Amino acid sequence: MKVSFDFDGTLIDWLCAKKMHTLVDILILGGADVWILTTRKERNNNIDLYKIAVSLNIPKHKIIFTNGEMKVNEYIRGGFNLHIDNDWVEVAKINENNGCALLCNMTVGNLVDDFKFSKQVLEKL
Repeated sequence: MKVSFDFDGTLIDWLCAKKMHTLVDILILGGADVWILTTRKERNNNIDLYKIAVSLNIPKHKIIFTNGEMKVNEYIRGGFNLHIDNDWVEVAKINENNGCALLCNMTVGNLVDDFKFSKQVLEKL
């Protein structure tokens, strides 16, 4: 399974980053091919992104920059099976194009949302 994660608001936002890092670890241990798919511009200073990618064992060649464009085209081109993002527009666009994307909108301490999200991810695997 090839899975992509958004970066800003998903892997770096304090509200759900720790949970997403755990999910990345679990997916990698389970044999998933995990990538970062971000609308950031590649030419910008992305030191924070590269630092977190290294800590998650995601190599630099598995980071895709869309340079401000919607992610759906790179999702399709990359042959991903699942994308996790905090932007409902990105999620909707991928799902409208026969992809599979889940919205990461967890809040600290909200166990109901955590359970629903975890269940959705497991159902997609």
